[in-house]
Amino acid sequence: MSMHWGREVFWRVVRPMSYCLIAWGLLLWLPHAALPSRWVFVLQFSAKLIMAVAFVLASTNMVDVLGDWMAQRAAQTARKLDDHLVPLTIRIIKLVVIALGSVFVLQNLGIDVRSLMAGLGIGGLALAFAAKETLANVFGTMTIFADKPFQIGDWIVLNGAEGAVEQVGFRSTRLRTASHTLVTVPNAKIVDSIIDNLSARDPRRVQFVLGLNYQTSPEQIQSIVEGIRNILLEQRSVKKNSIEVYFSKIGAVSLDVSVTFSLDVHEQASEVREKHNILMAIMKLSGQLGVSLASPKNAAIHD
Repeated sequence: MSMHWGREVFWRVVRPMSYCLIAWGLLLWLPHAALPSRWVFVLQFSAKLIMAVAFVLASTNMVDVLGDWMAQRAAQTARKLDDHLVPLTIRIIKLVVIALGSVFVLQNLGIDVRSLMAGLGIGGLALAFAAKETLANVFGTMTIFADKPFQIGDWIVLNGAEGAVEQVGFRSTRLRTASHTLVTVPNAKIVDSIIDNLSARDPRRVQFVLGLNYQTSPEQIQSIVEGIRNILLEQRSVKKNSIEVYFSKIGAVSLDVSVTFSLDVHEQASEVREKHNILMAIMKLSGQLGVSLASPKNAAIHD
């Protein structure tokens, strides 16, 4: 690993700096060279430009090396949001390095940066005013990564939209809805919104009522209650101390068995899959026991 990073540093940083050393040597040699003043001026200008550009290039390449290292570290963590945080962080650092590097290049070329900035002051204010929404979204992105109200893949409800977090970008966050449409929400609005992270439910409580026909005998009711308990006990995702299965009510058109349990899952897809497996097992059990379910309108399933 150390040899790998050593080669990366050499090719991305040391090579550009070698051009900087060559240009610096040229500057030291020019005062002693018997060349026309015009040639000396052109060579000095070129050497200063090469030095400045090489230094900025080496700095940005070093940021890329840092980004590769951070990406490898982020890949070792369980949080998927870290994988998106690294590219955004590196992009911000590179923008800062390029901005400072541009000032460094201009100064090396003998340009008065302070007077240039003063001349661009009014234009800069106008540009900042025009870009205030973009800046608000960037700060919103930073807030999302700092507070971490959700992770990539979490199922959330946000500003009336519900879906899985697919991507967190510089400007916006994208949600993939249950109907597979893509909803884009500006990050500045997310900061001021109430976020309902359904994936953060741990564990996820499931409760439903199983309506049986009046022809069901007491022995069959007891058998199906015990059978459902055994089904839930066999499921690895069900928390064993949360299981409650009872004959709870003699209703107007059905004999009601209430079922309550908690699922120890972290994703919406896993929750739906586990519910499917449990309900299918209950349907098979009722068929084996010869128990008929009441009309669907009399049976409710809800979280």
